[in-house]
Order: sequence, then structure tokens, then C-alpha cells
Amino acid sequence: MILLPTFLVIITFSVIGYGIIYSYICDKEYLNQNIGVIGLVGCFFLIFISYLTNIFLSHNYLHNIVLLTVGLLTFITHFYLKKGYKNFFKKQKISLLIFIALLIGIFLHKSHDDFPYYHLPYTVNLVENKLLYGLGNFNHGFRTPSSLFYLNSVFYLPIINYFSFHYGAFIIMFFSNIILVLNIIKISKNNFIKFLSLFFFIFINIVFYRFAEHGTDRSGQIIVLLLTIYSLKIINEKKLNNFDLSFILLLLAIIFTLKTYFLIYIIILIPIYFKFKSQLKIKKLFYNKQMFILILTGIFVLHVNFANTGCLIYPIKKLCFSKFSWAMSEHEINRMSKHFEVWSKAGHTPNSRVENPEEYIKGINWVGGWLENYFFNKVSDTLLGTIAIIFVVYLFFLKNKWISTKEIKFSYLNLYIPIFVIFLYWFFYHPALRYGGFCLLAILMFMPISNFLSKKKLNISDNRKFVILIIIGLLIFNVRNINRIEKEITIYNYNILDNAYYFLPKESYKEVQLEENIILNKPVRGGCWDIKSPCTHRPAIEVKKKFNYLIYFNTEK
Repeated sequence: MILLPTFLVIITFSVIGYGIIYSYICDKEYLNQNIGVIGLVGCFFLIFISYLTNIFLSHNYLHNIVLLTVGLLTFITHFYLKKGYKNFFKKQKISLLIFIALLIGIFLHKSHDDFPYYHLPYTVNLVENKLLYGLGNFNHGFRTPSSLFYLNSVFYLPIINYFSFHYGAFIIMFFSNIILVLNIIKISKNNFIKFLSLFFFIFINIVFYRFAEHGTDRSGQIIVLLLTIYSLKIINEKKLNNFDLSFILLLLAIIFTLKTYFLIYIIILIPIYFKFKSQLKIKKLFYNKQMFILILTGIFVLHVNFANTGCLIYPIKKLCFSKFSWAMSEHEINRMSKHFEVWSKAGHTPNSRVENPEEYIKGINWVGGWLENYFFNKVSDTLLGTIAIIFVVYLFFLKNKWISTKEIKFSYLNLYIPIFVIFLYWFFYHPALRYGGFCLLAILMFMPISNFLSKKKLNISDNRKFVILIIIGLLIFNVRNINRIEKEITIYNYNILDNAYYFLPKESYKEVQLEENIILNKPVRGGCWDIKSPCTHRPAIEVKKKFNYLIYFNTEK
């Protein structure tokens, strides 16, 4: 129980170390930012490296020990040589408190429903194999890979093995919380960002309190909230802030690697472009080391998608190439594309089925069923949660006097409109909270109220109110997790001292000989869990070897 948190501290320092390395390579301005920004930069750089190395190597113990040691030594060297290690720990009291407050979230028994199906098995595959072609033939979850699996795979270390699995989601939330908290407590002439950061912080910690439920989507939605804040900062400046723009591009790269459908958020660059097009220096923006790494990262993501499915982005038909032996067939692509839409509009549960899918999704036929099966079941809870947050925060500042509206010049409408366009796309095509619904609701509801409250006059003493609200957010996070753990102890006979980090059964499986020295493992029942990769339930899987890479294909294609 004590061992994993110790490893997690070491991993965190290593991630920060990679943020430092990236800063020296691309832009030293990152070193002047808070530890939350440097940490997220480190996450991105580790994701980039993990994609690169897996083309040639598996993420085994040796790979990961070397990789994380480099980051850790960089962290130590940077602060020791600068004689700033004492000041560093003094300045990071807030970060330490947030880390401790979030730590309870890693203790769990029940994992995400997709955990045994493809979340853990995909990570196992990265740990045991270099790049494989045709993984999408094993199960549909392998067709939409996430960088979170790559990040988690480099945390695979001796002793703790896969028990650091949820730490990718943890550190993204941890570093994001630091950024938000520092925005809240910092003295500002305009309080719009202050209030918006507060709302986002509380929302994240009370809605995304369970790391096992983050899956591959919620981490991306947290980054989207940060993306919103930095975009608003730029839009409301008279002169283009090149560093903030660079960081926005990096955040966009992170969410694209987490889930390719987050690419739609690139449209938030439109208002930035039109406001600062006269100031934009295209050559300076695109011809630099960071842009080279960002573009290369995008290529890696598209290549992995192509290797898994034959599609650059699955299941967009125009970006699929079915002629390759391992690729998904046109029929399967069309079927899954329709499935995702029907599933989202029918209730977003494993049992979401409709008698006539074609007719159901036509026009607005689906709205009634969605309202009954999903809105009043899932969306309404999130909506009521956001309203409750607004109500509580408003009560704290109810008695504060108003500032003259002439003093308030902060604008959010030019970003609100593109976000609302994304919301409309989300609603009419894939209206499930996991596909961006959480962050869209938060942004659309919290922006207007933040603008409203920013017209309240704030004194230095009001900072106490912000601190209290921060503490309340973290307390709710802990209370909800304590309640969750108590339920898991009762329902599952969960022993937090014996098996603290998730339930991992010993699944029976049988070996199927495909070729000489090439084995395919098939579970007798249940999911693949941590069964040796490659693992699948699917029949009719064959393999061939080309250029020293294994290519798996479906003979029933």
C-alpha cells in the first residue's frame, strides 16, 4: 500500500524532468511557468517518446527504467545545480497539498468496464511487443487507441508492475489542478479567469473524482478546460502572446493523442487567427522545434491508427484503406460508424439497442429515446451538479459590491460561439458525456456566470473565500472517494491493505499456435486482463511476418 505512492512520487519527478528537457529543447520560457505547466509539458514529451520507441521496442522493464531515470536525474540536476532545490520545495506547498489530497483516488477495487476488455490489454501489448499491425482485428477497443495507454505503459516498473495503470489519469488531473489553483489565488486586475478557473476546478474534482472512470476520455476533457482558459487569455490581449499560443498548440496535441475526435477543438484557433492575423508570423510559428515535434507526434498517432485498422482516423471511411491485408473491411467500418452513433443516441450503455437503427437515428427521431434513457439518467445529474456549483459560489460572493461595467472589458463571446458549434456537433452526432459532453456543459454554463461574477468587486480578504472553495472542492473529492471505497469493501470484500489498486483475477486461457514461435492467447471466459499479449476472443485470426513486423489479419474479412 505504501510502496506504490513512493513510486508515484518518483515518477512525478521524472515527468517534471521531461518537461525540463522539452523546455531546453524547444522553448526555455516553459521553465518560467508553474510546475503544473512544466508537468503537462513533460506528459506530452513522454507520450511523444513512447510513440517513437514503440516503433522499434517494447516498453519493458529495461526501457522504462532507463527512460524514467533520465527524467528523474534531469529533475534533480536542474534544481540542484541551480541551487534552487530548497526554494523549489518551499514554493511547491500547494502542489504537495493537491498531490496528497488526490492520492486517495488511486485506491480502488472496481475498474472501468472497459478495463479488462481493452484498457489494460492494450497496455500489456505495449509492454510486451513493439508495434504490431492489425490489432483492430482483436477487438473494437483496439481500433481507437489512446496515448494514455502509452503513458501508462512507460510506468510499468519492477515490483509495482501494472498497478500504476491509473497514474496517467492521476498526473494529468494533478498538474491541471495546480494550474487552476494558481489562477484562482493569483491577484488579477480582471477576475473572469479567476472565477472560471474556480468553477472548472470544483467541477473536475467533484465530477471526475473516480480515476477508474476516467477511461480515455475524461483526461482529454480536463485538458480542453485548460485549453479554453488559455485561449480566453490570448483573445483578451491586445498583443499576441506567442508563448500562450505555443502552449495552446501543445494542449491541442495532447488531446489529439488522447482521442482523435478531440481534433475538432482546433476550431478555437479561428477567433485567435482573425484577431491577430496581422501579428502572426507564420514562419516563426511553424518553423521551430516545437512545431516539428507536434507534427511528428500527429504522424505517430495517425500511423498507429493505420497500423491497427488501416484507417488514419477510425471509423471515418474517407480516411480508411481497406485494401491492406490487416485493414478493416468497408462493411465493418460502416457498421461501427453507425454503431457509435446509435449507441450514443440510444442511451450510452452496454445494452443500448434499438429495433431499427437506420430509422432511429434519422432526423430527430432519436431525441425522445435519448431524453428518456440518457438525459434524465446521466446528463441531468451533471447538469444539476453544475447548477449546484454555480449556486454555492454565487452565495459566497453575494454581498460583494458591483464594479462599474465600464471597467470590465473582458470578452468571451468570440470563443463561446465556436464552443457552441462544437456542442451542436456533439449533440446531433454523438451525444454521450464521454465524447466531450462533460467539458462542453461546463464551458457553456460557467463562462456566462464567470463573466457575471467578474463584475463583483474583490478585496484581498476575499481570497479567503477562494481558498475555502478550493478546500471544499478537495474535501468533496475525498469524501466521495471514501464513500466509494467503503461501498467497494462491502460489495466486493475489498481489502485495501492486500490489493489496493484494482482487482486483477487470474484468468484461464488457451494457447493457439499460429506460426512457428507465434502464439495467440484466447481467454476461456471474461476479458483478457493481463493475459500475455496478443490476446483475443476472436476466431479466424492469422498472422504473417514482413520486414520483421507481425501483421495480424482476419481470415473472415
